[in-house]
Amino acid sequence: MDEKERKLVEDNHNLIYSFLKKHRLSIEEYYGVAAVGLCRAAEKYREGNTRFSTFAYLCMMSAVRQEMHRIMVSLL
Repeated sequence: MDEKERKLVEDNHNLIYSFLKKHRLSIEEYYGVAAVGLCRAAEKYREGNTRFSTFAYLCMMSAVRQEMHRIMVSLL
């Protein structure tokens, strides 16, 4: 992660909490997963048609779904 991406994550760290609250997810359980999603968003984001916060929410949702899928598969 370069300096610009790191700054983007730092400046938008509060998105993790708003995302978790909006989707009624436990901060203790999903903070790390959402943080990974935010970092991925910063690495992949290209300015254009969408705001960073919108893109970050999509990346965090993807990370959470992947984690939930991983948990479900491990239970089978």
